[in-house]
Parts: sequence; C-alpha cells; structure tokens
Amino acid sequence: MLSELAVIHFCFSESDEANLAAESLDALREHKLVVKVTSKLDKELQALKKKQERVREREMEVLLAKEAKLLRNLEPLNSRTHNRCWNPRRQPKRVGEVDTPIVSPDQRAKLEDLRKNFNQTMLALSKEHFNAELEICSKYQEPLYSALNKVMLLSQSAQVQMLHSLHDREVSELMKRLDAQTKEEMKNLSKKHKDKNELSRIKRELHQKLIDTAVAERQRFSSLLDKKLGELTRQHTNIKNSFEDERARALERLRAEYEEKCSKLEKTLFLSTPEAVCRCAGVDGLFVKNGRFILGSLVLLFHSSSFCEDVCPEITAQKPSGHITTDFTYLPPLPPQPFGNISFRVRFGNSNRIGLNNLSRYFLGFCVIARWYGLT
Repeated sequence: MLSELAVIHFCFSESDEANLAAESLDALREHKLVVKVTSKLDKELQALKKKQERVREREMEVLLAKEAKLLRNLEPLNSRTHNRCWNPRRQPKRVGEVDTPIVSPDQRAKLEDLRKNFNQTMLALSKEHFNAELEICSKYQEPLYSALNKVMLLSQSAQVQMLHSLHDREVSELMKRLDAQTKEEMKNLSKKHKDKNELSRIKRELHQKLIDTAVAERQRFSSLLDKKLGELTRQHTNIKNSFEDERARALERLRAEYEEKCSKLEKTLFLSTPEAVCRCAGVDGLFVKNGRFILGSLVLLFHSSSFCEDVCPEITAQKPSGHITTDFTYLPPLPPQPFGNISFRVRFGNSNRIGLNNLSRYFLGFCVIARWYGLT
C-alpha cells in the first residue's frame, strides 16, 4: 500500500503538468488578443510608410528635373570643349583631356544648392514621418498593454488553477486507492480470523492506520502544492514587474528611438564632402575617393578619359570606339535588395555626367550606400 502511495506522490511532484513555468512577455505577445492589436498597428505604419515613399519619390522627381534643366545649359559649353579636344590641329596628351573646367563655379554652386535644399527637404519629410510613426505607436500603447495585461492575468490565473486541479485530481485518486485497499484488506481479514472480537479489533486498527496514512499523504500533497504555487507565484511576480516597468517606460523608449533616428538621419544626409583625388574633381550623384563610391553633391568634372583605370582600381572599364561612352559596374558585394547591382554610365561626350541605374529609390540608396562604407 505504501509503495502505491509513493507512486502517487511521485506522479504529482514530477509530472510535466505540475512543473509549470510562467509565460514570458514575448510568449504572451503571441496570443491572439495581443496580435490583433499589433496587426492594426503594423497596418497603420505600413500605410504611412507607403505614403511617405510617394512623397519622397515626388521630391526626387522635382530634384532630377531641376538638375536636368540646369545641366542642359552646360551642353553647349561641353560640346565646344569636346570639339577643341579633338581638333586635328591640336595634339592632346590623352584622349578626353581638357584645358579648362567644364563646370563654372556659379553652376557648381547652383547644383550644390539644389542638393542642399533637397537634403533639407528629405530631412524635414523624414522627421515628419518619424514623428507620425511616434504618434501612431503612442496611440496604440494603451490598448496594446491593456491587451497584454489581460492575457498575462488570464494566463497566470489559468496556471494557478491548473495546479489546484492537478492537486485535487491526485488527492481524489489517492482516496479511491485507499478505499479499494481498505475493502480488500477487510475481506482478507474476514477469511483469516474467525473470532469476531479479534476481527473487530484488527479491523479498527487497520482502519485507523489507513486513515493516518491518508492524512499523511494529503499533507504531503498539500506541501508539494504550496511549494509549486510559491515558485510559480514568484515567477508571476517577476513577469508582472517586468510588464509594469516596460509599460511605464514605453513612451520614453519611443521618444528615445525617435530622437536616435533623427540624429542618425542628420549625420547621414549631411556628410562632409570629400576632396577630389587624382584628376577627378567631383561626381554628379556620386563621389569617388580611394577607389570607393560615396554620394556627393558636385557635378562630374573629368580632366582625363583615363578616369576609370587611374582613379578606380576596383572598377573595370571597356573603352568604346570613338571614346563617346564608357560603361562600368561596381564589382565588390553591394548591400541587400532592393538595390542589387548598381551600374553607372560615364559619358565623355557632351554632357559628362554619370547616370544611375537600378536604384529604385534615390533617397534610400543614399543612406544605405553611405553607411555601407562606414561614412556615418
């Protein structure tokens, strides 16, 4: 009998059902009630992001239109310069060399102003976007944490109830086993003892022994229950404290993230312009220094057609016939999609500009490429 009771005791103390652990906040966030709130939040943030992307694209189109208009004024000058370079009466040292700069200081200043104004506009739009994100997230903090609190209380209450139910079930099984054991023992005693007085005495002793055993086992179950409830309550208290701390700091955390994003954006958009190296004075859209491309704000100014091989050892270039265009592609690994491989076209003819291909969004390309080279 005692061995059977020991088995019952073992079942309660070692079963997986009895070894409950409080659900973490991350696990609680996966519950349907919380996911419903976060889904609404994500939907609003996604709609805001698409709206801001359309605004940035419009601003980029305006910038490109203004640059194109400004640079069209340079084409007559560039054509005359190109013709002078290929005058058969002259013997240039190298194909594509020019004696005077292609871009006047006034034109360069105007282009720099365009880029500066564009950066200011992008900064203002992005801060507006970040602020709108902050307002949306702040609006959802109360319903989000209310749902999380409700789920947490329900989960913890269910775990406590589960322990009590397990305890009651094991105690009930214990009593059934004791009753069955008592009946079996009484039946055997009736067969062994014929003296009624002796039989009655032995039955009373056995009955009292079984009662004492049942009381001892129930107390043991109660002690196990109290121990497990104490451990579970301690875990629940820690989860509640973490929840309250996170809830109290939620708005502060959102504000800190907003300020951090704004600070990083300002550093990214307003990088100091590198000085020209070798014979390259500047690039429209990109700037070349030490064989690496970064975004700049100057117009392309070539003093030599050997720009690719002299300045960019990481770039391969095929010189086409007539020395009109040169296509080259950046070889080392680039940032992940949507940027992919980025190709550039250098025109040594009448515009001397670099064209950007396969950049889906100029503004995002700016930020990612700049950070890619550790410039921010």
